[in-house]
Amino acid sequence: MKLWTKGFDFSMVLVFAPTKEKGNAFLKRKKEVWNWIPGIEKIIKLPPSMMSQSWMGTDFTNDDLVKHNSVLNDYSHKIIGETEIDGSTCYKIEMLPKPESSVHGVKSFPI
Repeated sequence: MKLWTKGFDFSMVLVFAPTKEKGNAFLKRKKEVWNWIPGIEKIIKLPPSMMSQSWMGTDFTNDDLVKHNSVLNDYSHKIIGETEIDGSTCYKIEMLPKPESSVHGVKSFPI
């Protein structure tokens, strides 16, 4: 995948692999998500009923794409570890919900 972004309101994802998904593109425009599907040569605006569905078979939902900045605003962040994976430095980040966030009080489980 390749991703372009302009602030928090506009972003685009272009998928290169796997072959079945190659050429799919997603455009986030504020709270809207648009999808280009090359197999049918159509652009589809995702309706509200599809926002809770999985994004491309991942654990992310379409709604997660729109509300990604809540991760920045609703949590306190702290680096709690560092490791190297395939030659790249990676960080383990602890994210604790702020008291005023909508997720405060929701039980979480360590990964």
